[in-house]
Amino acid sequence: MSIEAMVGVLNHSKAQGAAHIVLLNIANHQGEQGAWPSIPTLARLAKVSDRRVQQILQELVELGELSIDARAAGYGSVKTNRYWVTLSCPATCDGTFAHREMKSVSQGGEVGFTGGVKPVSRGGEVGFTQTNIEPIKEPVKEPLAKKPQLLDESWLPDDRLIEMFVTKWPLLNMSEQTEAFKLHYMAKGEKNVRWDLTYQKWMNRAQGWAAEKQPKDQVRKIVGDF
Repeated sequence: MSIEAMVGVLNHSKAQGAAHIVLLNIANHQGEQGAWPSIPTLARLAKVSDRRVQQILQELVELGELSIDARAAGYGSVKTNRYWVTLSCPATCDGTFAHREMKSVSQGGEVGFTGGVKPVSRGGEVGFTQTNIEPIKEPVKEPLAKKPQLLDESWLPDDRLIEMFVTKWPLLNMSEQTEAFKLHYMAKGEKNVRWDLTYQKWMNRAQGWAAEKQPKDQVRKIVGDF
């Protein structure tokens, strides 16, 4: 899993709908040697047909957000396409893991942006340069009390939760677990103020159940790596 690629897709991808889901799942599979999920796997996760996935892959290439090495990866004689997420941060991104948008700095009537570009590169290597700017001070506003809300279909885990799949939930697949979480609570019609905390509790339980199914020596090895 490439956390950097996934966060880049969540913050900067111009793809929409099923195309965004396909690209996010490729980022979820991407490692140092790229990603090579099969067409049926991407179709199942995006809830579309195999033919539609093939169309989407070409659309993402034309959009400049995906690179494809045809039949370049796999195991043994079974070869699949290898994919690379090729997103780069825009000039207004602050170049950090949070991908915050910087505010414009006006000088002599001209507006410009300074900051780093943090590309998602092959091999998992990421580099950027950043120029600090003086933040614009704004009046502090008292936050409004949040009201319980239904879980929106477009809801996705934030950066902090995504990082936990490496630090706390190494046995879980983010895409599958997020889909199960959303389907469960959308079906219940339950309202909540902090869906992020509810999601974290869900994943903690799922990690525990997954650990119970693993051989004890393998669980010790996985936990020891973190």
